[in-house]
Amino acid sequence: MGIIAALIIGAIAGWLAGLIVRGAGFGLLTTASLVGLAISPIVNGFLAATSIRAVFILDAVALLVLAAGVPRLMLPEGSSPALTPETAEDI
Repeated sequence: MGIIAALIIGAIAGWLAGLIVRGAGFGLLTTASLVGLAISPIVNGFLAATSIRAVFILDAVALLVLAAGVPRLMLPEGSSPALTPETAEDI
């Protein structure tokens, strides 16, 4: 991931998180990034020994699982991820 993308992701995360949870959010974002950077070469090295396509298939499946699971875990029940005028006032 490029440095510009990392800065943009961090800025968006800070903007979306409230003041109270901002520290915990950045801690979680940093921890997830560093754990992914540490584990990814090892796992993908073992997968590449089998098949180079397996690396990309596993990455695609993992991203699909995260894209479906993170909103369900992070958003309160019955809320919408869309920015509405009511939620914009809180920002």
